[in-house]
Amino acid sequence: MDDVGAITERRGYVFIQAKHRLQLSEDADSPLAEALDQAVRQFIDGAPQSSDGARRRLEAGRDALVVLTDAAGSSPIRDDLRAVVSRLASHPEELQLDQLAKNRREQKALGALLAHLRAAFAKRANGTPPSEEQLREIGRLLHVISLDVDPGGNDRVTAETRLQGVLDDPGIAPGAWNDLVTLGQTLIEEQRWANRTDVRHALAS
Repeated sequence: MDDVGAITERRGYVFIQAKHRLQLSEDADSPLAEALDQAVRQFIDGAPQSSDGARRRLEAGRDALVVLTDAAGSSPIRDDLRAVVSRLASHPEELQLDQLAKNRREQKALGALLAHLRAAFAKRANGTPPSEEQLREIGRLLHVISLDVDPGGNDRVTAETRLQGVLDDPGIAPGAWNDLVTLGQTLIEEQRWANRTDVRHALAS
């Protein structure tokens, strides 16, 4: 999952796959299938190789696999899929996974989720489907998030409000947001990381 990545102060990794206008679909070639396939690949690969050459397994509560969409993402993604994924993280082992869904819409979302996850695991295990424990384990790392960062959108307003608190001139928050977007695009194109100092320099410029 390589659209956006972050390392936390606990040396946890956040991997984000961003999809505009994401729709719920069981199609094996759909953007949702692609995003979940990348999540499974990252889950299997684990955390990036450290300076000593070792990789580690991803840990719930420390690392995260995030499928992100925008305000144009469909309601079945923003509401139903998000709901079943959030429940999967804490679903009791004695209860069947199909009990995650609470209504017909959520049943459809859960069906698509499990179908894509099973296909992605099987592809990397010579056709062997994943165990239920594997599905639960990746479920403890998986998140579905929708952000409305279009001008005037709720999350855009929240971001600019936070920017106002760190700028010498709060009135330039919209421009500062654009500077951060430019920085993010540069990082993606150059496939490199940035730290807090880089962000401060981007804002100061």
